[in-house]
Amino acid sequence: MSKSIQALSMLLVFTSAVVAQANCGDCDKGEKASEATAVATEQCTEGSCSMTAAMEKLPKISYTVGDESVCCEKSAAALAEENGTHMHFVVGDKEYDSKADAQLALVKATEEFVSKFAEPHTCKASGKVTLAGAEQHCQQSAGALAKKLKETMDNVQMTYVIGEEECHCPMTAAKLAKEEGVEKMFLVGKEKTSCEHTARLNLALAKYKAALAVIAEATADESKEVQGS
Repeated sequence: MSKSIQALSMLLVFTSAVVAQANCGDCDKGEKASEATAVATEQCTEGSCSMTAAMEKLPKISYTVGDESVCCEKSAAALAEENGTHMHFVVGDKEYDSKADAQLALVKATEEFVSKFAEPHTCKASGKVTLAGAEQHCQQSAGALAKKLKETMDNVQMTYVIGEEECHCPMTAAKLAKEEGVEKMFLVGKEKTSCEHTARLNLALAKYKAALAVIAEATADESKEVQGS
């Protein structure tokens, strides 16, 4: 199996793990996600796994109980009950009392992270250009890669399912759902959900996955060119 194909296989496991964090806070799902992440990490044996590093950079929800920080919601809840105190939710550098607020913050943080991921950044002091977290040695090729990343990510879209019908317009979807008396479902790739926040997270992660696939392909092509020279 080539490194690029193996990397994409790892990415599918990690994407499912991250989405589980926002699925209404089901602790069992969170534990299964952690197990899947551990298995994927163990399988990544060929040096430093770029996909592992890429997925680790995504925003996450952590928990605080008093002065203790915990990454597992179930453990945090148990600790809060033991100490007779409250569990707080943390996304980035902000703390939330409400789980719903934290989940929405996670969605927004992920959307922002993914949006900025494909934007080239130039350091004012050094003049160095970074794109997708990596230094670019050629501004022209960096621009071409940034354009391809944006086009690829823009092509990843959310659609709506109402009964047996699928449409691309949210207003039409809402109208059809009301007329037919059925629930509007959000569809991203093969992931379907009735939760808008989960759908938004699915969309952001799908865009991120698409971008990483482009980078993996570009890296493989660059490696072939180096070997052939």
